[in-house]
Amino acid sequence: MVISSAFERNRAIHGDKVAVELYPRSQWQAIESRSGTGNGSSNNSTVLPPDEEEAIEDSDSSDKTRVSQQQPRGRVVGILALKRRPYVCTIQIRSTSVSETEIDEAPAGADPTSTAQERILVIPMDRRIPKIRITTRQTHELLNSRLVVRIDDWERTSAYPEGHYLYQLGDIGDIEAETRALLVEHEIPTNAFSDNALASLPASSSAWSVTPDEEAYRRDLRGNELIMSVDPPGCQDIDDALSARRIKGGLLQFGVHIADVSHFVKEGSALDLEARDRGTSVYLADRRMDMLPAILSEQLCSIRGNTDRYAMSVMWKVRDDTLEVVDTWFGRTIIHSSNELDYKTAQLIVDDALPLEKREALGNYVAARDSLLLLVRMARHLRAQRLERGALTLESVEVKFEMDDERNVPKNISTCEQLLRHERE
Repeated sequence: MVISSAFERNRAIHGDKVAVELYPRSQWQAIESRSGTGNGSSNNSTVLPPDEEEAIEDSDSSDKTRVSQQQPRGRVVGILALKRRPYVCTIQIRSTSVSETEIDEAPAGADPTSTAQERILVIPMDRRIPKIRITTRQTHELLNSRLVVRIDDWERTSAYPEGHYLYQLGDIGDIEAETRALLVEHEIPTNAFSDNALASLPASSSAWSVTPDEEAYRRDLRGNELIMSVDPPGCQDIDDALSARRIKGGLLQFGVHIADVSHFVKEGSALDLEARDRGTSVYLADRRMDMLPAILSEQLCSIRGNTDRYAMSVMWKVRDDTLEVVDTWFGRTIIHSSNELDYKTAQLIVDDALPLEKREALGNYVAARDSLLLLVRMARHLRAQRLERGALTLESVEVKFEMDDERNVPKNISTCEQLLRHERE
C-alpha cells in the first residue's frame, strides 16, 4: 500500500501500529513493469491475477510485454500503538552560522553564542523519521554533534513532532561518537546487567562445580569421549565442541556438544528477560556487547580445555564404510574438553604438519588427529550429499581487524585464511 504524503501519514512514525483507510480503486496508483522471455527482460517483472493484468505488446520487442498494475493507496486514520525510541539526530543548518539554523521566531542577527532558549529542528539519522522540533539553550554547543532526541508529542496543527534533547554522543565524524550512534540507532543495549539478573549466578567460575544431582541426571562423557573445540584464535566464548571415534561393530560415533546455557538461565527469570531484550551478542572491531554476563559467556558456558562443563549433546552412530546413520541420541551431558584448538592448529594436525614441540604439548596428538580426520571425512560426505540434492555453495569472506593499541581503532583490515577446506582425499 502507498501512503504518499505527510497528510496521509497523519503524524504516524515508522514502527507505530496504525489503522488505515483504503482509498477507492479509482484513486490507486498505477505502476508498470516489463515481463517476457526475450533478452533484456526486466528482473522486477510482476505476475498479476487475471482481473488485474493488462498486457500491451511492446513495439520494440515481440516477446516482451508491458504490465500495468494498480497499487492500493490509503491514509492513516488512527494510531493504535506508539513505537517510539530515542533517535540519533543532528541540528539542521543551512550554513556554519547558528543564526541561519532553522529557528522559530529567531530575531535577525541573533548572537550565535546566545544562551536564549531556541526552538530548532533536528534531522534524525534514520531517514524514515520526520524532523523533530526541540527547545534548547545549547544550540551553539550542539552544532556538528550527534544528539540523542526523544519525541514527546505531535500536535495536529504542527508540521513536525515536538521532542527533547537527551544527551550528546560527540562530534560528527568522530569514530567513538559514530559508533555510539549506530548502537543507539539499532537499539543495542550497552548497559551493565542488573543486580537481579546476576543474583542467580555464582560469583566466579571457581565457586562452581559439577553437583551430585547433575551427575545422576546427566550422561557423563568424561573419560569416554575425546572432545575438542575448534575456534578462531583468541576466542573466549567457546559454545560448542566436537567428538569422533571408532567403536565396536564397524561403527563410528560422532558427537556435537553445545554449552547448556539453560541450566543457568531459567525461563522467565530476570536474567532470561534481560537476555531476551538483548537478543544476541554484538561484535564490533573494538568491542562486543554480550547477550549474557561474562561469567556465563566466557566462563561457565565456555567449553574451555581441561575443564568440566554441562552440555546438550547429540551422538550419532554411523557405519564406517557407508557413513549411514544407524542410531541417534539426544540428551544432557557432562563433558570435559581435552583440546582447545584454533583453526590453524587444527589444520596443521589434519595435514600432519604440527611441529614436534607442539605435538608433545598437545599430549594426545595421535588420538586428536584421528578424530579430526574422521570429522573431516564426515563433513566432506555431508557436503557432497547436500550438493547432490541441489544445495548452493555460497562463499563468505571472514575478515579480521588489526587494531591501533594507543587509539583503540582499526588501522588495517585483511581476510582470514580459509582452513579445513582443502583437505586431502
